Amino acid sequence: MKIVPNLRFCGQCGQAMRLYEKVFGGKITCLLHYSAAVSQDYDTADWPEEKLQAVYHGEMMIGEMRFMMCDDFVHDAAPGDRIAMNVTFSDPQAAREAFDAMMGEGASIVVEPHTTTYSPFMAVIQDPFGIRWGIVTE
Repeated sequence: MKIVPNLRFCGQCGQAMRLYEKVFGGKITCLLHYSAAVSQDYDTADWPEEKLQAVYHGEMMIGEMRFMMCDDFVHDAAPGDRIAMNVTFSDPQAAREAFDAMMGEGASIVVEPHTTTYSPFMAVIQDPFGIRWGIVTE
């Protein structure tokens, strides 16, 4: 299991990644735009071009730390609510068990568990303390 910070932006993710690259010596390891998203993951058919060029999924190494980043137009990412933690499992059953255990402790669902093109299990919950957790498999 790995824990990876996930930074969410509202259209400025690419700019933020370039800033972190410059200031912290970060290395961008993945940069996908919504224009590359498949409809199973996001229906972008009616999106304007500028939104299609926003970051669908980005990854960056800053020192020894891996960060995930995105422009989140689907879920509200207000200031102060732009950091979530991803817990990445290698086994979908372990991910499901963690999800179920957290739900049993009073968490609420932000994104229902589902399969994506990049993960056999993906869900986002908010724990009883207000922290968002992505539970995913790689």
